[in-house]
Amino acid sequence: MTEKHNGWPVISAFYLVYFAGMSVMALFLPVFFSENIGVTSAQLGVMMAAGPAVTIVTQPLWGLRADRARYKNTVLLILLTGTLLASQLIPLYVNFWYAMSAFIFMAAFQTSCTPVADSIAVELCAERSWDYGRIRTAGSVGYSSMGWLAGAVIGGNNARLFPLFAGLTLLTIVAAALIPRVQGHQRVKIRMPYAVLLCDKRLVTVLIIAFIANLTLGMHYTFFGVYFRERGGTMAMLGLAAFIASMLELPFTLNARRIIRKLGGPEKTLLVSLAVMAARWLLASLAAAPWQLLLINGLHGFSFIVTAVTMTLFIGEHVPPEMKASGQTLHGMLSAGAARILGSVGGGLLIPLWGIPGMFRAAFAVNALALAVFIPLVLRTKRKEATPCP
Repeated sequence: MTEKHNGWPVISAFYLVYFAGMSVMALFLPVFFSENIGVTSAQLGVMMAAGPAVTIVTQPLWGLRADRARYKNTVLLILLTGTLLASQLIPLYVNFWYAMSAFIFMAAFQTSCTPVADSIAVELCAERSWDYGRIRTAGSVGYSSMGWLAGAVIGGNNARLFPLFAGLTLLTIVAAALIPRVQGHQRVKIRMPYAVLLCDKRLVTVLIIAFIANLTLGMHYTFFGVYFRERGGTMAMLGLAAFIASMLELPFTLNARRIIRKLGGPEKTLLVSLAVMAARWLLASLAAAPWQLLLINGLHGFSFIVTAVTMTLFIGEHVPPEMKASGQTLHGMLSAGAARILGSVGGGLLIPLWGIPGMFRAAFAVNALALAVFIPLVLRTKRKEATPCP
């Protein structure tokens, strides 16, 4: 096997099992908190925001640690192992404060796995002429397939999600250990401060757009499972909803670079995705039956995945080599951290006032307002390279 092709099946397998495990947690953990612990919508919003809150502190630290490590892969293995051990603490004691504390502990590791893994993957793709979008497709397949299967496996026993997640995370650790090693570029070079990223006006623009997209996605991720159950959906149907949504991500992941180029660059691609999400939230607010939510969830194929892949590719190609992991974790800190906090807490506060349909209408309004602001700005602004710090 040539150097060019050596390793891509391994990193594809990594994404497959990693996102299979993420689907189990993302889909069924909020339902576990709601049905097994009996938390209110406001408490659920706080719980699901508490995890992202810790990322504001941990992601910059893990990103810098990866950039300064001998090999970024070592940091990834530490993060995955911590995620596995911490996740098994959550169901040990049925109590709101205990469950939230265990969830925060897990989040301190888990939320940095994706940006560090993406930093490794994008560098390997650049070095070996691989297509990141096609490799990332394995993640969508894993997420969709396991979401469907997990719904059937878990059935009426929500606590089964924890041993299922443990098994998948063990497989992820094995795959991660086999990924070709990528050095941390600040290991032997002059160390660059984290703030250098904020001097790049183009980077700041796309980070803000991605932040807004993930704010409303945070509402969806926290309360969609609860909303789906309220509308009469079963756990197996919830898994099917995830399967449909993730399978519809494949056209974008398989053709990401070409689609981004056709749409006129990352900024315009993010705005198109924001518009699709606005339509999705408006339709979700009108849904009266689980089959309607199943169909609406198909718009996920041009929602989260577009934002995630576009940002990963842009940061991987745009920021200095010494700051690639830090750039990915900055995006993670804002989108998976601060934005998800506002989405979860905001949604939890809005639901007692307006119900979940009202929360989705608020999400629509946020996206519509962002489009009104950023469309003229992006159309007016010429594409520029990074603005150097003075």
